[in-house]
Amino acid sequence: MLSYEDNEMIRELYKDYYFKTITIDRTLRNNTGKRKRAIELIISNFKLQEE
Repeated sequence: MLSYEDNEMIRELYKDYYFKTITIDRTLRNNTGKRKRAIELIISNFKLQEE
């Protein structure tokens, strides 16, 4: 299991695996005032549970 920021190149590289997307908050240099929302792609070789 691993994760990357969601994009088409990663989806193509791992097209034979299972995907799940999550929304995360990223901070820049531990500055919580500058949070950036991002979509992260969870990639796995087994089927992931739906919430």
